[in-house]
Amino acid sequence: MKIDERHTLASNPFWLSELIGFFNQGYGDKAPFELVYLTAPLILRQESRKKISSLNSTSTIYSAFLESKEKRTKIAGLQKHVESYKHLVIPSLIVYSNKGNKFGLRLQNGKKYQYNKIDNKQVREYCKAAYILGKIFAKESTKECFYKLGVFSL
Repeated sequence: MKIDERHTLASNPFWLSELIGFFNQGYGDKAPFELVYLTAPLILRQESRKKISSLNSTSTIYSAFLESKEKRTKIAGLQKHVESYKHLVIPSLIVYSNKGNKFGLRLQNGKKYQYNKIDNKQVREYCKAAYILGKIFAKESTKECFYKLGVFSL
């Protein structure tokens, strides 16, 4: 598979809508929809996804992204990445809601998303990263998530 084909598959609204479900499950099933703007680049980009999928549910924004220079490097320029992925968010949220989930000011899953029941190792990495990111973001206010990660505008 060529690089362009992989990028096309990874930036598919149907795929991101699944990851939104895993993210919301980790968050506790009432995540503010704005956090999807952070979720897309953090999960779809390999540099940050691999790190997030290796964390556990006790991690915080500080321990996951800020406590060392190496960790801060993984999210450097997140504002730029948010802007380049934001065109995917609205179509993905529409697909998410068409799958029986609810989308308003807060997301609400219509089914249970369990990453540990996924057989494919690569797919499981994406889903686990989304779930763990939800757990991490649930410990902070929405405003703090954006501020601590250096994203100041959508």
